[in-house]
Amino acid sequence: MRRAIPDNTLSYLLYPPLLDEAGLPSALQWYIDGLAQRSNLKIDLHISSDVGRLSQELETTIFRIVQECLTNVHRHSASSVARIALITKDGQAILRIRDEGRGVRAQLLGDPAANLSSFGVGIRGITERVRELDGKLRIKNANPGTIVEVIFPLQRQDSVGTKDTPKKANRQQQSI
Repeated sequence: MRRAIPDNTLSYLLYPPLLDEAGLPSALQWYIDGLAQRSNLKIDLHISSDVGRLSQELETTIFRIVQECLTNVHRHSASSVARIALITKDGQAILRIRDEGRGVRAQLLGDPAANLSSFGVGIRGITERVRELDGKLRIKNANPGTIVEVIFPLQRQDSVGTKDTPKKANRQQQSI
């Protein structure tokens, strides 16, 4: 029989206050530590020291993508390990999640948006989040395992001090 998750634990898993208070690296480490204890997965997290604070929207999106990918690793891949890397390069945030499990069928490789009906709710949700932030999502074979790679344009801070997403910045430019 499954144990019920207390309401406060569920809300922390959906949006941990640590994300706002201490940033993405601390929130991810907190989540990974808890999942590793509950699942016996060995999870390695590497966040490049130059990542810094990202916009709230981008940090939340990356956190939720990592949650969903690790859930898929735990439920579907039969892998005992997962590796997560987040780097910034050439104005982009690059997130890679890799497992050493059974991999995915060939027709599911590439861009999930091209064949969205073949995926479950989790990958569809990731695809939508990535699209909203003008990012790119790719699923690749790792032999063994699977790599999920997400690339986002880094969100910049505008002159008023608020974070703009690329789409908002484009709309503002077009309206001038």
